[in-house]
Amino acid sequence: MVNESDDESWVVYVLQSQRTGVLYTGVSTDVARRLRQHNGELEGGSHTTTRGRPWTIVHTEGPMTRADALRREYAIKSWPRKKKLALVALGHPPHDLQLPLDR
Repeated sequence: MVNESDDESWVVYVLQSQRTGVLYTGVSTDVARRLRQHNGELEGGSHTTTRGRPWTIVHTEGPMTRADALRREYAIKSWPRKKKLALVALGHPPHDLQLPLDR
């Protein structure tokens, strides 16, 4: 059995609200599912993202261990907006999200 903390399938993601432009940072092992939760298509989205719907993934990093992902999420969340936008501009677009083609 693989310890969840040692499993290198975690991804740090940054979302941007299409309505307000607000940025949101999180971690997940299934970013496509998590985006659907944030957009209200599935149960389990963050209360913080309810008002900014719809959301788009603008940056991802990983895969990495859960511990590394949580450390990176914490670091990014502590940054000012300008630095987060610079990170997004670096060009690490979403990867391997397996989003439906009709979206």
